[in-house]
Amino acid sequence: MKKLVLIFLLSEFSVGYSQVEKADLHKDYHPQASDSLQEEIIQKQEISLYPPYPNPAKGEGLRKYPPPLMGGGEGEGDYINLFNSFAIVSDTAQEVPEKKFIDDDEFKKEVLHHFSNKDEILFEEIDDCFVRDLGDILHTRSLLNVIKVGPPGQLETVSWGAAKDLRIFIDGILYEQQSLHLPQRGVLDLNSIPVENIEKIEILPSGIANLWGRGSGLGGINIITKDYGEIEPYSRITVDRGSDKYRRTQVELGRGVSSRGKIYLTGGFKKSNGYLINSDYDGRSLSGKTTLSLKNNLNLRFFAHQYKTKMGLPLFPDANIKDTRKKENNWGITSSIFLKQNKNSFLRLDLLYDKREQELKSSSAWFEIKKINRRLGMKAFQTLKYRKRHNLKFEAYAGGKKFETSNSSHIAYGTYLSFSDLINMNERTNLIWFSKIEKEDDFKVNFSGLGGISYKIAANINLFSTLGKLVNCPSSMDLYWKPLSLNLNDTIVNYLEEGNADLKSQKSTVFDFGVRLERENYKLSCFLFENKIDDFFYWSNIDTSMAYGYWKPINTEADIWGINLNSSLHLFNHFKSSISYCFKQNKDSNRKLFLPHSPKHSLFGYVQYENEFLKREIGLKLRLETNILSERFLDEYEKNEEPGVAIFNGKITVRLLDFHFYYVVENITDRVYLLTQEYPMPERSWWWGFYWEFFD
Repeated sequence: MKKLVLIFLLSEFSVGYSQVEKADLHKDYHPQASDSLQEEIIQKQEISLYPPYPNPAKGEGLRKYPPPLMGGGEGEGDYINLFNSFAIVSDTAQEVPEKKFIDDDEFKKEVLHHFSNKDEILFEEIDDCFVRDLGDILHTRSLLNVIKVGPPGQLETVSWGAAKDLRIFIDGILYEQQSLHLPQRGVLDLNSIPVENIEKIEILPSGIANLWGRGSGLGGINIITKDYGEIEPYSRITVDRGSDKYRRTQVELGRGVSSRGKIYLTGGFKKSNGYLINSDYDGRSLSGKTTLSLKNNLNLRFFAHQYKTKMGLPLFPDANIKDTRKKENNWGITSSIFLKQNKNSFLRLDLLYDKREQELKSSSAWFEIKKINRRLGMKAFQTLKYRKRHNLKFEAYAGGKKFETSNSSHIAYGTYLSFSDLINMNERTNLIWFSKIEKEDDFKVNFSGLGGISYKIAANINLFSTLGKLVNCPSSMDLYWKPLSLNLNDTIVNYLEEGNADLKSQKSTVFDFGVRLERENYKLSCFLFENKIDDFFYWSNIDTSMAYGYWKPINTEADIWGINLNSSLHLFNHFKSSISYCFKQNKDSNRKLFLPHSPKHSLFGYVQYENEFLKREIGLKLRLETNILSERFLDEYEKNEEPGVAIFNGKITVRLLDFHFYYVVENITDRVYLLTQEYPMPERSWWWGFYWEFFD
């Protein structure tokens, strides 16, 4: 009984002492504060001085791997216990920076919440799947058609259905490049976008993707690069080794710079000898992002990147030339200013410059091709919330691009002004409309517009639909690429390529309809799209009598439509699965032909088991993937049809504290298949690797 009385008296004394202490602190530092302000200050001091003791039953006090980047909440991952002492928790709470980085795109979040299936590829999923390049990540979404030419490091592109003008953004900035390759396809090479610094990838629907950036396209992705959002330092090293002397190493480093700044650096290299003659690859990348939080809701951000590669380029299988080499050097810098004027207004200014150099060279064929693209521009956008119903966005851009080759150059200037309004009609209904006026190079002024509606049937069921008319201008390479003739197998010219100065602007009518159902343990979505394209840009073989073709961009008509179904399930504690299926019909309606390289049916799915042992210090993941492609034509004249194929991959990952080891078997059944006419894809191959995280 005496013990109980003593405990009661001590508890009463401690409570009374803490109240007096809080009052004294308040009196010392804010003697002139009003009553409402005093209460707010006391609440803040209670948070910083008396943090709640973590509750293990609720998962509190457990560090997750990887640490939260992007300044957001903690993501899913593995755990380790941090219960060392209450003092450590208190110290950590006091070190939290006062300022948080201003979120620069609330408008985009609102739009994607109402007018998309909210499909994102997070870094946890990237770590779980088989990743050597960006194409390995994107092919997990069957809506996106990833096309690879043989060994790792060779040309790799992605399209929406069969349209090559998928829009790719990096932190909201449109990424533009056309790769040098033989035969020329006029497409962007995904290898030029490193995967080392990817935090997440947002899938943008066919119409909504055009609310940002110049020009237009069919669908898009927005790559969010890694940013440092933690108090304590973070670093990570990743090492891969595999068949054909494949090896990759990357390093990541995140640090805080005083209480107002942060920096995140990534760098690495990737090499492979390839399984074909002259298919070796040597690529290096480096990127860095620095953010400074200044006073008066003003923030600065600097992002810089460089990608360099040297590689062999195997041409046509029966060509005598076996020494074609390619070099590429891409670098750029973006400086951004973020100003949150008040809770309803936000301004962002971007100044960007990039330079992309490419070179093809062959000593035996006596040719050397060079291409340099430079871009300098400034973009501004302003968001406003008006009367709690209208979410407005104004965006403007002005800039110039210089296109250089070995014997010519061209400078093109462009500008656009766009306006968007997301209208909250009520709790269930939202409307959106978008318009853009654009002037590009010597083309006439173009107008694009789009409208849509979304309706929330229930708290977890959302419907949306958009309809728009979009215009896009051809690139400088499409227009001004000088004629190139080569002798690849004998003494006569048997390969030709050139641009087309008579190309017209591409005009698209886009329609989509989607439905999304979300529950705690599963997510289902359906997406229907149709795109009718007038004056569709397409690099075509216009003379099949030549042994290796006569390649030139043309205007034609295209009709691209399909349906995409996605589901992800977490019905059991240690199992999760996902299926992404797409049916698409892609036709050149002018020539009555199917567009090549695009299967009518495609499916990607996986099943994954994961568990933890010994107080979560050891983790295990087992993953089985499948990628199924139906029959598809490999040429534009429907002469070369490739049969359907099912590819299976397996991966095992073991974690010991912060050290993760994985082993991968790709193409388990050893299938032989092609995605293009040139070379087969890799047969059964293996690789292993590890990544190690450090939190100090």
